Amino acid sequence: MLEDSEDPAVRSLQSQLRTGSKWKIDKAVNQAQDGLKMKELLVSLRLEGRKGLGSGGVKCVSEQKIKRKKGMIIDEVRLEEDSKQMQFSNPNKNIGQAGKRIKRISYLD
Repeated sequence: MLEDSEDPAVRSLQSQLRTGSKWKIDKAVNQAQDGLKMKELLVSLRLEGRKGLGSGGVKCVSEQKIKRKKGMIIDEVRLEEDSKQMQFSNPNKNIGQAGKRIKRISYLD
């Protein structure tokens, strides 16, 4: 995301962020950028219909300022990671627990 900077020295800097072995930041950012471009295209197609592409007031990622674009990419990366975590969580962990006795809290003590 440093390549979007206005400063040429920062733009030319190639930083290597240390992440775990299972998660690569470059891959996640590229997927987020591609996802935002696809969402932009799908929204413009769905909203415009027969009017044609680019004739409406859709907020395009490519037309946003740098700070807003970075925020959109970060939000997309977070959304992607949250959806991956939800795949591995167990939504049915309380199924089969009907026979357990529930401890009641008494407020009279």
